Amino acid sequence: MLPLLVWCGPGLAQERPEAAGDDASADRAPGPPTGPDSPAALLSADEVRFDQDAGIVVASGNVELARDARVLYADEVTYNQNTKVVTATGNIRLFEPSGDIVFADYAELTDDLRNAFIDGVGVLMTDGARMAANQAERTNGTFTRMNRGIYSPCGLCPENPDSPPLWQVRASRVVHDREDKEIRYANATIEFLGIPTFYTPYFSHPDPTVDRKSGFLSPVYGNSDDLGTFVRTGYYIDIAPEQDATVYLSMFSGETPLLAGQYRRRFATASLQVDGSITQSDFTDTESGQETIDPDRIRGHVFVDGVYDIDENWRSGLSVRASSDFSFLRQYYGFSGENFLTSRAYVENFSGRNYANVTGLRFQSLLANDTAQEPLVFPLAEYSVISKPGSLLGGRWSVDFGLRGVGRDDSGTDSTRFTVEPGWKRTLVSDIGLVADVTGRLRTDFYAFSDYVRPDVDGAGPESGTEYRILPEGQILARYPWTSQGEALEFLIEPIGAISFAPEVDTNDSFPNEDALDIEFSESNLFALNRFSGDDRQEGGLRLSYGLRLGAFGYGGKSAQLVVGQSYRLSDDEVFPTGSGLEEQRSDIVGSLDIDLESWASLYYGFRFDRSSLTPMRQVVRASGGLGILRTSFSYNFIDELTEGGTQVRSRQEFATYGVSSRLSNYWTASVSHNQSIDPDPGPRSTDLSLRYADECLIFDVLGTRDYTVQPGLNNGFSFYFRIVLRNIGEITSPVFTPGTFSGQGLSEQLNLSGDDDQ
Repeated sequence: MLPLLVWCGPGLAQERPEAAGDDASADRAPGPPTGPDSPAALLSADEVRFDQDAGIVVASGNVELARDARVLYADEVTYNQNTKVVTATGNIRLFEPSGDIVFADYAELTDDLRNAFIDGVGVLMTDGARMAANQAERTNGTFTRMNRGIYSPCGLCPENPDSPPLWQVRASRVVHDREDKEIRYANATIEFLGIPTFYTPYFSHPDPTVDRKSGFLSPVYGNSDDLGTFVRTGYYIDIAPEQDATVYLSMFSGETPLLAGQYRRRFATASLQVDGSITQSDFTDTESGQETIDPDRIRGHVFVDGVYDIDENWRSGLSVRASSDFSFLRQYYGFSGENFLTSRAYVENFSGRNYANVTGLRFQSLLANDTAQEPLVFPLAEYSVISKPGSLLGGRWSVDFGLRGVGRDDSGTDSTRFTVEPGWKRTLVSDIGLVADVTGRLRTDFYAFSDYVRPDVDGAGPESGTEYRILPEGQILARYPWTSQGEALEFLIEPIGAISFAPEVDTNDSFPNEDALDIEFSESNLFALNRFSGDDRQEGGLRLSYGLRLGAFGYGGKSAQLVVGQSYRLSDDEVFPTGSGLEEQRSDIVGSLDIDLESWASLYYGFRFDRSSLTPMRQVVRASGGLGILRTSFSYNFIDELTEGGTQVRSRQEFATYGVSSRLSNYWTASVSHNQSIDPDPGPRSTDLSLRYADECLIFDVLGTRDYTVQPGLNNGFSFYFRIVLRNIGEITSPVFTPGTFSGQGLSEQLNLSGDDDQ
């Protein structure tokens, strides 16, 4: 017999009248169990009747029956002590331990509420998804079989709840296996707005309690001029809570299959991810200066990323990027945004204010016809020590140590540089608000090199030797900020001036230049002690730098700032090459305008104007603005300066990117972007289009891209495809077949060929 703890009335205990014979005693429910291990059910109802002869308990009116972690609500509940069957009718709601809620018109359950037979069943799952069926049967408390079932994670339309959801799965049989944490369908049809669209005799997906599970991933379909029609399938392997793997197989009509994989693992103090692929296909080689076909070449790539926290002060990391050739990643993965792959291994230490780092770098070019030999940089080490404020003459001292080794495999320059740089800095603030930063440092560089050909000597042969350089430097930088506060804005006027001094530096190339090949003079390095891009070349002499900063700052976050400045060198030595903006005693004028109007508009304009004619030499514009219904973006870059290496050949580059996006409604968004080269080689570079619908249960994307760039052995063209992501089910990705190629990086990220599927 099922022991019951009975409350008569809506959840409140009420006193019963004294029993007046057998009839009165028959109305009483059995008392609570007395044994410590006796399971008890708690029953609450407006009215409870007990037929002792028949062994039947009938509860009616706001019935609540709780057993273990399950709670049953109904208009009427009948319990037969002989058959141990609980029968419920009217507004049935059964709350499961998992958090699911079962609704029904009629139900027969075992006394522990684990097993049941239900008519007119509906299930609200923990993630908001819904299932419904004519009949359902649950066994062992974990296995539920539904006949003529429906599943959908989509909410119902509030204005018309009887209409079908956006999409649903209708099947002749639906099985929810809570032990395997899986929902399986037989003879299933996926319907959109009630219209049958896709049929499959069988498929399954994890239930809402599953974060990840081994199984096949949704296939991806596509078409490419280089690859032909292709399909990619993947299998995800849940190895353990801290590690997983994914294996991919891609089949192409125009190429041999591609096998790829990914492995991820997290440790207590580390993480590791390995991606790779391999295939055998034709490769267009350009190393000889002509395009030659290398048939059936083994091709592929390997990416490795790892981080290890050794202790609270030490950390190490590894990032490996390697490809079999320059065109593989673009051909198979749409990887068109990088010109070089950089591999890095490092160990670093954080200790108070001090920092140490040892790094190794390796580079691989992805440019066709690139015959330059990329160096191996190791070691690239630094150690920086800085004192507490006020520890020396009211300021703070610092010492920086550096060691850099650059090597090349066959021919080319090998070099080593060791640097020691002690320094001191103090900030002074006067009573009238003048702020002055006083800086001094002594830089000492030691060089050892071999196979070095001096670029400043015609016909020079390879040299080996050693060199050193000692350069004391100092600077006094003064700022005098003036501020004024209004009701809505705070205004700033800040004149800035600096005196920088150092001995004249020999400008000949007596030792290799590895890190100061390019010069980009802007407002960001106007007041820097060294305005070269690296440390192999240093700026000496006496110079004055001066500028002005104007600002308006709103209390709501809006702001506008203008910075403009120039420098003047007292020496007329040709320290910087022509076209850098610093070759004359009086430099070009540099500055920037930065306007931020919070979420609806922003503008950045960086500029460099010729010192005499005010002709633009560098302009950078980044602007965006609008509301949700329409947002526009624009970027423009114009550069007229030197080519790599500081030669006297001028390089003029001008290009722009335009973009428009619109939130058409709560669910629909559209965007278009275009990249255009203006000078040199004017013409389009790429165009991307997208249309997206996204709600709580569906993502629908229409994506297209046009790549106009040309690479040896690859075709440029247009790709267009759509994808449908069904929440909890997976995604259906299929192209609209038009002549074109799969090439744009944005498109490849949408197709997710790199293997980063959301498990």
